[in-house]
Amino acid sequence: MKIQSKLTAFILLLLSSFSYSEIVNDTRNLDQVTRIMSFGDSLTYGFRLDRDVTYSAQLGNILGVPILNRGRNGLTTQQALGSNGHISTSLREMPNPQIVIMTLGGNDIMNDRRRTNQIKNNMRSVFQAFQDRGAMVVFAAIDPVSNWRRLNNPIGFLLPALWGNYYSELESLANEMGVVIVPRVMTDIWGNQNLTIPNDSFHPNASGHQVLTDRIYNVLANHLPNGNGSTLPRTIKIEAEDFIDASNDTSRGNSGGACTNPQFPDVDFERTSDIGGGCNLAYVQAGESIAYQVNIEQAANYVIKLRAASIRNSRARVLIDGNNHGQMTTNARGWQSFDSIQAGASINLEPGTHTIKIEFLDDDFNLNYLTIQASN
Repeated sequence: MKIQSKLTAFILLLLSSFSYSEIVNDTRNLDQVTRIMSFGDSLTYGFRLDRDVTYSAQLGNILGVPILNRGRNGLTTQQALGSNGHISTSLREMPNPQIVIMTLGGNDIMNDRRRTNQIKNNMRSVFQAFQDRGAMVVFAAIDPVSNWRRLNNPIGFLLPALWGNYYSELESLANEMGVVIVPRVMTDIWGNQNLTIPNDSFHPNASGHQVLTDRIYNVLANHLPNGNGSTLPRTIKIEAEDFIDASNDTSRGNSGGACTNPQFPDVDFERTSDIGGGCNLAYVQAGESIAYQVNIEQAANYVIKLRAASIRNSRARVLIDGNNHGQMTTNARGWQSFDSIQAGASINLEPGTHTIKIEFLDDDFNLNYLTIQASN
């Protein structure tokens, strides 16, 4: 009888060791989200920045929920773990977060030279620690090979050989564990003097954190409750090629040779190397315009941002339902160096169908997509 009891207890213990908490990768079934934590390294902490310009603060302003910033400069996956690790201290401050937004892993390469399989094993434990508390984990992932090799840093020569599979391995782990991933979150930020702090190619400045905010929100919004009292309507993204009218195009044929629209075959599109791939509007000439249709489901104040690039400062005017909304100017960083740039101030849009027209005031304007994002 004692042997049978011990055997039963052993089997139950063995089974429990293979069981996991129910994975949460969506919060849309909740009435509202009020407990959000950001966790990780200096990208979360906001190295050499005021805390109110970090992505945590900016995202909290958008969602209407204060986000607990548990970033720590130099944090590694090893330092996050353990009974006195940064996860434990963070969970003492917020025991049951509903959402945890995370940047982690870069210091394992930069400081500890830890190999990918070691980082992956540690990240599995990090993800699990927050999932065990019922949190939806959002992982803002970096791709060190594609980003760091372009920087003047000795480690860049070692990256392809030692960490060439870093991003794909962590992306695979995130998908396996039901973690929401924000892909390649630092693309075009590292090494960009307009988006990083002075004399530092790695750490984002306030503008860089605005880019991080946009990228994280655009993913997170798809997992938030629509009726959440603490959230705003989801960001609407319209690809450049999904236009409804471009009848005043001035050139013959599609000069870029990609994504040709049969109804408007003279509109020029080319393949883009920007995040998400696809096509961007190209070979624009001053005086041309293009129009889009958007369906607004919830009344709110919205900001319009164009994902644009150019070799010079090219201007565009945005009209909403025929009314002049405002202008924006591209950064002169290159044909495929895209930035999300706001046009005009925020505008109150009522539910229904609206037309957004973009009039190009200068030549040399590449457009990948536009976003209509709710704003406080």
